[in-house]
Amino acid sequence: MQSPPEPESMQSAIGAPTKPQPERRTWAVVVMFALVGALLTGGMAVLQGRPLIEPPQDNTDYERYRAEYQAYLRTQQFLTFAGFVLLDLAAFLGILFGVYAAVRGPDLPDGVRWSFVLGPLVLAGFLLLGFLMNLRQSYTFP
Repeated sequence: MQSPPEPESMQSAIGAPTKPQPERRTWAVVVMFALVGALLTGGMAVLQGRPLIEPPQDNTDYERYRAEYQAYLRTQQFLTFAGFVLLDLAAFLGILFGVYAAVRGPDLPDGVRWSFVLGPLVLAGFLLLGFLMNLRQSYTFP
């Protein structure tokens, strides 16, 4: 007795039977990288929006001007801190999610798997380079 023919999805190009592929959950990777994109956008928006806050205007009352200027500086410091926390979190999660996607998809080509790992690492390198350049400009000594 002859066995029934296999469905088209169970045959390879040569015609030899293959195992059914498990269903890929691509939504998890899409959600992960959307989260990283939102964190990057939020961090850059906070850092780029800092100059929109105007410093206090010169005032004849020195004590009031001093208090307003201190509040302005604290606001700038907080926004800088918040922006860099968002960018650092995005870089960390990008590397973590990239490694997760590369390990989770063994059926992906090697180039795609490497790009999942190297892309976030390059992003983290650019963020570190930008931080070091900003640090060098902020703390120049005469």
